Amino acid sequence: PRTPGADLDEEALRQQIHPIVPKRLEDLVVMDKLADKTAEEVAALWTAFHAAKRDCVSAVLSAAEWQRVQDRQSTCPMFIYPVEKGGGAFYVLLAQWNNTHCPLTFLDDYQRNPAGAIPYFYLVAYPEFAKDKDTVLLRAEFLPYMTKDEAEITMAKILDFYVRDADKFEHVKTFNLNSAAFDFTGVFGLGGTQ
Repeated sequence: PRTPGADLDEEALRQQIHPIVPKRLEDLVVMDKLADKTAEEVAALWTAFHAAKRDCVSAVLSAAEWQRVQDRQSTCPMFIYPVEKGGGAFYVLLAQWNNTHCPLTFLDDYQRNPAGAIPYFYLVAYPEFAKDKDTVLLRAEFLPYMTKDEAEITMAKILDFYVRDADKFEHVKTFNLNSAAFDFTGVFGLGGTQ
């Protein structure tokens, strides 16, 4: 495993980094302008809004998919995700769901000081349109230790393990409920995910 940003000038990187402060949906969009849009239009606008951004990624879930995340995070709030850096190198992020928030921090930082570990990737779910549009918007901001591609892959892994793949969620259950039986290499392979 390797430290995030090891190839970067650490001092220059530290000057760029500001703690991630999750934003309210009202700070990101004009709610009144989305009120008369269809679910498909809201999803398209949300996706387009984030496509050009360098420091965040997005996704859209149905209300049922979001309910699945909520149900699963209530008993299994934590999981780990390797972030591949190429050449077989990777680092591991630890995620911890807390309702609509899911910060991911560098596992080594968490092991050293759980209270002081800063999020490298911070996912927020916005369920404001769940009832009337069957749409839940997701946004994740990330620090410059990650590339946008790495952040998109991390978002996809989170959704795979908590929403889309029941077999993968079994690994999340093992991690949370029987951690001694969790096999990192068996789940992700030696150099990253399989």
